[in-house]
Amino acid sequence: MRLTPFPSDLFVSGKRHLFVFAHQDDDLPIAGILHRCASRGTAVWVTNGDGLAPMAGVSPEEYAATRRGEAVQALTILGWKPERLHFLEVSELSNYQLFIDLARLPQEGKFSALAVTPSVRRRIRDLTDGVVQRLVALVRDAEVVWTMAWQGGHVEHDLTHFLTVQAVRVVEREQGRTIPIYEYPEYELNYLVTLRYPFWKKGERHRLRITEEEAALKERVFDAYRSQAELTRSFKRLIMVKGMLSVLVGSPFTFEGFIREEEFGPVAAGIDYMKPPHGQDRLEYIGEDYKGVPVRFGCSLRPIIRAVLQG
Repeated sequence: MRLTPFPSDLFVSGKRHLFVFAHQDDDLPIAGILHRCASRGTAVWVTNGDGLAPMAGVSPEEYAATRRGEAVQALTILGWKPERLHFLEVSELSNYQLFIDLARLPQEGKFSALAVTPSVRRRIRDLTDGVVQRLVALVRDAEVVWTMAWQGGHVEHDLTHFLTVQAVRVVEREQGRTIPIYEYPEYELNYLVTLRYPFWKKGERHRLRITEEEAALKERVFDAYRSQAELTRSFKRLIMVKGMLSVLVGSPFTFEGFIREEEFGPVAAGIDYMKPPHGQDRLEYIGEDYKGVPVRFGCSLRPIIRAVLQG
């Protein structure tokens, strides 16, 4: 990818930015950007974050409420007003049940299309239509839209990316204007690539160096997600290990230095959403399963995308 300067007016005061996240804590990688967009920004989280409730030993409702409260606290630290924060409350547990129900369906045809039953098709439409319609209402007032990268790291990240793009296209047709969409990377290939685009990805990318003040706020945002403390500690350790290993190629870095730079780029035109991000199903969502059933692009996400694109 070409590293290029981002538009000089991207973060001017008063520009209306819409941020669409899959989960509470997906906002962490771009805390500096969020701080710069606080005056007129709008943020929305698609899922309610209840996916880890069974591991935490609490009810899904209680866990979802905790994560929602943490997201509000995190964005408040960054200068956002609570009324600019929206929660679609789509259950992760429900999403994953749909993913594995799709994965269990029989295959048909040489392209491994799934024989989707009418009842499962209704569940797909209920999920996707509900999200897209609610996003459309928010996109109508946006000048710039941000979402997760199409990356093959997490199935709900990719689903959020796809549905966000669909909502933007609806509004573009409605209003006769082009809306810039930016995506930011989180991870892929089982964390082999973290918070950066891989070298093999085509297109352009931008990088923002955040200020000392923004870095301090970002540290506080990490602390706001108390329910994810073990995950964030593991994430920090991973970055530190990568920094130490980078000594071997002559470019060592620390965790603090690494997160001071936030990477993002425009969503590429003409993405074929029927193809896996890496081109091979086995490279997507490595280690993802639910109730012992693997979640993969071909059997879990592609049929959802197909249903949306076919209308």
